[in-house]
Amino acid sequence: MAVLFLFAWLFAAPAFAKPQLAYGAQGVFKIVQFTDLHFGESPALDAQSVQLMRSILSSNDIDFAVLSGDMVSGYAYPRGTKPTGWYAARWKQLIAPLHEHQVKYAMILGNHDDEADLTRREIVELDMATGANLSYTCQGPTMITGATNYWLDIADNDHSDVSAGRLWFFDSMDMGCKGKDYSWGCVGADTVSWFSDEGSKLPHVPGLAFVHIPLCEHLSAWRYGTVVGSKFEPVCCPRFNTGLFLKLREQGVTSLYSGHDHDNSYSALHMGVRLAYGQKSGYGSYGPARSVPGARIIVMKKGEQTSLAETWIAFPNGAPYKQTTKQSSISAFQLRCAAGPHLPRRVFSSQALHRERSWLEQWSGPYPQLLSSGVVLLACGAMIILRSRRTRRDRSTARPVGRFRGE
Repeated sequence: MAVLFLFAWLFAAPAFAKPQLAYGAQGVFKIVQFTDLHFGESPALDAQSVQLMRSILSSNDIDFAVLSGDMVSGYAYPRGTKPTGWYAARWKQLIAPLHEHQVKYAMILGNHDDEADLTRREIVELDMATGANLSYTCQGPTMITGATNYWLDIADNDHSDVSAGRLWFFDSMDMGCKGKDYSWGCVGADTVSWFSDEGSKLPHVPGLAFVHIPLCEHLSAWRYGTVVGSKFEPVCCPRFNTGLFLKLREQGVTSLYSGHDHDNSYSALHMGVRLAYGQKSGYGSYGPARSVPGARIIVMKKGEQTSLAETWIAFPNGAPYKQTTKQSSISAFQLRCAAGPHLPRRVFSSQALHRERSWLEQWSGPYPQLLSSGVVLLACGAMIILRSRRTRRDRSTARPVGRFRGE
């Protein structure tokens, strides 16, 4: 590991010499969001994911790529043999298409990335060591929660150092927001304070942010916002609100894109902020429901609030899919943020690796609500049947009344 950190230092040292991100000649900065790639479950699935990335990168004129978490299925790590370099091998495979197409990129961590042989900060160091001049990933401050908390400025043009846009990246960890193991992870309150402090020191420019686990407001946005796209599973957001949404609004960051929920891909405008999911991009793990893996394209325009940015879903065949309707299913019904995997973790069998969310995790999704609703309905049905039978029995044994009395 010492060698890894040495390589990271050698590659990271000249990082400041990397070309400044900048809007193009037409004042456009085009981003592709790859989320939940889930490499590491099988060579065949990984090969499909690589081909998907190549296809989307070759059919779209991309300025920048964002890997928004769960790039590797850390739970697929062979815990019996504990091979060294397992995560690094998966990582090199998944960034290969970006290097082939010479696309600059940055990443944030998801809830499964650090379940293998590297810690969160070691994964960041790995990318800084292997990404060469294409990786713009930064090691976030050590005094706040998470590793991938940082920002990147976008210059007015290639020949300017004047900031005209900004990308923010937040680490939502894995689980246990505020130390509660029944909640999904969240952007820590200390990180939100850091963001507020840093943002107030920077020039005010249109901002766009990325996080892996959606915010509580993603659920509110589905209910009350202007929505297009699909929701085919509950929003797995933290049970505690650490205030990031309000701070985003204060700092003029009017878009936040997430991943995590593979069967959700909706985009909602809520209180002036666009809260959107990426399209689940990898062939590992489950989903996306009623669709196929793809990526989200986001077109930032100079001087325009990012909530107004044009966005669509890109599929491997190159055809853009612009969402125009709102779709959901009964399995996605929920009253509050779905609880996190609060039961003890288990080692997944090889036969079950294609299912990221085992029954332990899904048990805390829609099923408790559906189960409780089903129990209530069954109980009501049973009461109606019993009451009906009792009424018929009472009628058959009742004494005659009225004019028939005495017959």
